[in-house]
Amino acid sequence: MLFTSCKKEIIEGCTDPIAINYNSEAEEDDGSCTFGLIGDVWLVDYIEKSAIVNSDTLYFSSGPPGFGDPASLHITNNNLYTTINGFPADTNDWYINGDSLYIESEVFKFMVTKNELELKGSFEGGMVFPIDITINATR
Repeated sequence: MLFTSCKKEIIEGCTDPIAINYNSEAEEDDGSCTFGLIGDVWLVDYIEKSAIVNSDTLYFSSGPPGFGDPASLHITNNNLYTTINGFPADTNDWYINGDSLYIESEVFKFMVTKNELELKGSFEGGMVFPIDITINATR
């Protein structure tokens, strides 16, 4: 009597459907999932702003978004819709290069995980001195 068996090969890959490298054929997650900015609404949870000139802190603010701060970001392939507290949603020109998000003339370094987004940058926004800003958001 002869017995043989076939070992089924398990396909490994990213099994999370919101990941940019999702593999619908993967049967076992291999930890390779990566996530992007595009397609989701990011709700801003926390903003930290500071202005430091010559080692002097001229301005510091932190907490949930206030009046005039972004409350949400919705990034599609063609548009970035920003909801600002106290104002209607606006559309901005944007593009990504590496780990940098360019929104009109401002540049933000970004780090994204499955559910969290962190943007760090600096903007002038009509100020005499630049404001450093960190925005934390969740999807």
